[in-house]
Amino acid sequence: EKGKTVAVAPDSVLDPDVEIELDTEPFIPTPTSMVIQGLSRHLPPAERSHWEQLCHYLELIVMTYYYRRTKGPMEALETAKTQKRLSTETELKMYPELADMFFRAGYQPLRQKWFEEADEVSFTFNLPFEVDYSSMNSPALEVFSSRGTLLRDSKGEAPPAYSKDVLIFVRGLKVEDITGLNVKTKAGYLLEALMSLNLGKLKKASVPRGTPLTNVSVPEGVKGTAHLFSPSRKRISLQDNIKKLGLIPALLAKLTYREPVFKAVAVAYRMLDPDTAREPPDGRRYTYVLSRFRDIPLADIEAVLPVKQVLLTSVNRVLLLIRAFGLATVLFTTVTSFDNVDSTAALAVLLTMAVTLAMRLYDLVASMMTMTALQLSEMRAWLEHRRQGDGEVVVSGLRDEVSAQELKEMLLAYFILWRRGAMDPATLDHSVETFMREEFGVAADFDVQGALQKLRKLGMVSEEPGGVHRCAHTPAELNTGLQRYAAAGSIDLR
Repeated sequence: EKGKTVAVAPDSVLDPDVEIELDTEPFIPTPTSMVIQGLSRHLPPAERSHWEQLCHYLELIVMTYYYRRTKGPMEALETAKTQKRLSTETELKMYPELADMFFRAGYQPLRQKWFEEADEVSFTFNLPFEVDYSSMNSPALEVFSSRGTLLRDSKGEAPPAYSKDVLIFVRGLKVEDITGLNVKTKAGYLLEALMSLNLGKLKKASVPRGTPLTNVSVPEGVKGTAHLFSPSRKRISLQDNIKKLGLIPALLAKLTYREPVFKAVAVAYRMLDPDTAREPPDGRRYTYVLSRFRDIPLADIEAVLPVKQVLLTSVNRVLLLIRAFGLATVLFTTVTSFDNVDSTAALAVLLTMAVTLAMRLYDLVASMMTMTALQLSEMRAWLEHRRQGDGEVVVSGLRDEVSAQELKEMLLAYFILWRRGAMDPATLDHSVETFMREEFGVAADFDVQGALQKLRKLGMVSEEPGGVHRCAHTPAELNTGLQRYAAAGSIDLR
């Protein structure tokens, strides 16, 4: 609940001191048409035609408003697609407009702490990969990030360090489980713990009974708050299983791993065209990427960025070194024994053995390279399966989502005030959310202040002393004015 305190288990793998405020669903998940029909059922037949006209005109007004709001980013992305270059001024204007649309659609920027946690474990892929940060550089994006407006709901939190190169927005949260022996994962974990002399990672945890929960404060006004560290959504890694079961049982048993998954992830960045990397600054060309994906695990969040190369795990590197050293030793011994050979036949045998060993050494290295190439190909196919759009398609989708959301909020607020009389914002908020629960059986998070501000702008409601709002006019009285606003297409709802 807003402004309340959430109890968080202290044994979460992620840092329990980090606060996660994340919208789990769209604010009002019910489609607009169903909301309008549900409200119409509560009207007498004589008033339904005026109400439906009001809904139509209001929909035109809201959609036209956001069409104008997104015209700048749409034109900028179209220009970037054809010219492969944008002016700094255009970029400085585009990024705040994109960020504002993401905020309005219920997205939040990926916190730096979450981004760092993505490196801690592997989930979908067996091999880690390196992000090509050198190809992502935009002075305009760095300036926008330095302004600190990305974390507008935070209190004193610095902008994410990664945001000078890329914007990452997330929305919605669920979990995904995988179960298996995962022998290579366990071997790699054991090897890294031994090499770093961090034996504490191999010990079973002893938690005293009655350990109190850690309280994490939820800021006022956070919508659809869900905490990544709640027991149902926390990460369950190999280290968790070892702490719970002990080292030997965890290494021998099939384990279940759990990872928080973002239902929607959007990224925006500028990527240098490698063919123009050596050109003077005026001659360089760029690709301006704006993409949206679905169902991306936290551990795989870096897969949505340009990948420089796939890396080998510690176990793969050790096995490669051992096998390569063994083959090289046999090859060296074989070659050095040539001086002691008298027979031409024996020399031919040794030479054949040397060539065979050299080929095996080459095949070993080639197999590792093939493995990394296959991993990269698999990752790209996996990502394409989750891609929901690029460029103007993303902006258009955001525009439709925001328009529909704010239209529903305005219609619900106006209808409740019209049919039930004057209310203060808190009572109206409760009334709308209760109506949605009883009428459609859904939990809706209602932005009451935003809806009232827009309704006041259109003259549909009025504010009285003490913050009480009441319906100013009936739909029949409003339709002529709303029709005029819809035809003009110039009303500013801010």
